[in-house]
Amino acid sequence: MIKKIVFPLLLVVGLVSCEEKEVFLYPNFSESATFNIKTDGFEYDASINASAISDEVNDAVEDEGSVDQVVLEGLWFEVTENSGNTADELTIDLMIKESGSDEYLYILHDYEFEIKDGKVVFLNELVPEGVLALKKQINDIALGMSSGDVAFKAVGETTPEGSEVDVTVEVFVNATVVYTTEVGM
Repeated sequence: MIKKIVFPLLLVVGLVSCEEKEVFLYPNFSESATFNIKTDGFEYDASINASAISDEVNDAVEDEGSVDQVVLEGLWFEVTENSGNTADELTIDLMIKESGSDEYLYILHDYEFEIKDGKVVFLNELVPEGVLALKKQINDIALGMSSGDVAFKAVGETTPEGSEVDVTVEVFVNATVVYTTEVGM
């Protein structure tokens, strides 16, 4: 009698365990654009190459996986003060070029920070429209809907006025890829 009960039970467990299960995975990546700021009253362009984002996404996703979306996790500056710098502070507008347009949207507007080596985080000062445009561009690249680079513009001034500025400002974007794959269970 026990054999009659155990055998069908093992058969059901064996069949269930051969099913494919959908699994969500969340690898992340960081890319950056660099501004070498050397003049007061500055305006500089920099970009994150679309192929760098595509390569990061492709490295993160397995062959059988599909990208659902890319979630923007962080945005910050890494500042390096170079030897010729006499400026104390920068006031900066960081903008992103809107996809399919010549228009730029603010990510930061009139953001002032002290010039010193290290990380500058500005969570409370982000402009939502610019952040949404950045997220959309990264998603479009990751999903294969765009091959255009993510273009930034930095515009600003130094304090004290007339001081010599010589800094490198690297804008980092950290994102997480949400993708789905099938796993045999």
